[in-house]
Amino acid sequence: MVKNTCSEEIVTKLSVDDEKQEEVINLCISSIGSSRKKLLVLDINGLLADIVSPPPKNVTRDTTISRKAVFKRPFYLEFLNFCFERFDVAVWSSRLKYSST
Repeated sequence: MVKNTCSEEIVTKLSVDDEKQEEVINLCISSIGSSRKKLLVLDINGLLADIVSPPPKNVTRDTTISRKAVFKRPFYLEFLNFCFERFDVAVWSSRLKYSST
């Protein structure tokens, strides 16, 4: 037997020009999947990496994206391995698509 639980929420979003927009979203939880792990959502900037603009001089960065210096956090790989073993993991960023790819 497949059981779905759904709810509806009204979310207020701020757009780039600070205009408030309300949007109705449907949240559904389905028991179809066999995973019993909890979902852990990780933010890229600040937790997994530090993205700095303007890039600091005389510092070795891991990479550059859209003229911003990207520094991997210490022990990020060990942390991710720990998370992947115990949770379903999603990665989220509040940055615009062109500055986080």
